[in-house]
Order: sequence, then C-alpha cells, then structure tokens
Amino acid sequence: MAKKFSYLAIVFVCFLIVKSSLYPPLPKATNPFYLYSNQIQVDLKRVMVTAIHSARRSIFLQIYGLTDPELIALLQKKKDEGLDVKVYFDPSGSRQSLPSYATPIHCKGLMHKKILVIDEEKIFLGTANLTPSSLHFHSNVVLGIHSPLLAHHFSHSSSPGGLFNIGGIRMETYQLPDPRGVALSRLCQCLDEAKNEIRLAIFTFTHPPALFL
Repeated sequence: MAKKFSYLAIVFVCFLIVKSSLYPPLPKATNPFYLYSNQIQVDLKRVMVTAIHSARRSIFLQIYGLTDPELIALLQKKKDEGLDVKVYFDPSGSRQSLPSYATPIHCKGLMHKKILVIDEEKIFLGTANLTPSSLHFHSNVVLGIHSPLLAHHFSHSSSPGGLFNIGGIRMETYQLPDPRGVALSRLCQCLDEAKNEIRLAIFTFTHPPALFL
C-alpha cells in the first residue's frame, strides 16, 4: 500500500509540473504577483503565449526585439479576432516585416522596453525580448502583475513615473529616457538609504552616480 501511495504521489507531482509548464498561472486580483524566470525552469515563451492567448479585449506591447514567429502569428490572430492590438517596437532589434499595425519607434538610443499589457489589467514586464534566443537561451526574468491602474499607466499615460499600491505592496515606476534624471536620483537615494542588504539582478551596472555613492 505504501509503495502504491508513493507511486501515485509521484504521478500527481509530475502531472502538476507538466500542467504548470503548459499552462503557467497568470496574475489575478486575488494573487496579483507572479515571478517567472527560465533560471527556475519556467518556460517564458509559454508564459507569453498563455498571456496573449488569454486576451479578450486588448493587447498593448512595447518591445525591443520581436522575432518569434509563433508570437507574431498569435498577435495577428488576436488582431483578426477584433481585439485592440497595439505593438511598438525598435526596428534595430525586430523584424522589418512585422504586420502593418505594429509601429516602429525611432529614437536616439534604443527603445529597450519590454512591457506587455493584457485587457488593461495584467502587466508583464522584465528583461525578456520576444525572440527565440531571449525566451529560451538567455537568463531572463518577467514579473506578472494584476493592476488595472498600473496597466492604464503603462498603456495610456505619458507620465514618466508613478506610485502604486498593489496588494498592499508599494511600487514606484519610472519610464526611460528620463531627461530630468528623476529615476536615477531616486535609485541612488534608495541605494544610499539601504540599512541591511541590497539585492540586484542586472546585466550591466556601470553608471558612476549609482556605483560611487
């Protein structure tokens, strides 16, 4: 009996793992935060497919690199279904032959944002581009958030920053470029005020004001 129970437990755990990989959970009002990372064996491509597939009204996407064929086809499918689909991309990191509704952003630097907003209530932002290499091979992290206010801020507001309370957690957002240096000033302030520890996950960290506090 004990062996049978152990076998069933293993099967059940395997089932949960497979289900989670095929249908990753999305943020919702009762659980507004999810952290996804391929460093903890989360399929970021599947997260993005699930998020876009879940859209019923609108999709807002700001992205540096958009080359994944399946995701491009899924965005087109949602557009054909009548959803309000807005895509803004950097031509230097994306396909030149994206659908006509996708708008290239030309600026002095890179349009390096990675923000996906679904139905003006769910937000996915982080380090991953929507490219095969970024989703499968590079170490990336995506934060899923359920917040209509934050979703509206990203998809409609021209304000460079905002303060939000989501699930009892205070959040600050700053969008770059920031000519006035508000974001950098606030970052340096937070680093300088730290009392116990600082945890940082970043690709490059070279800006002198933040390095030499």
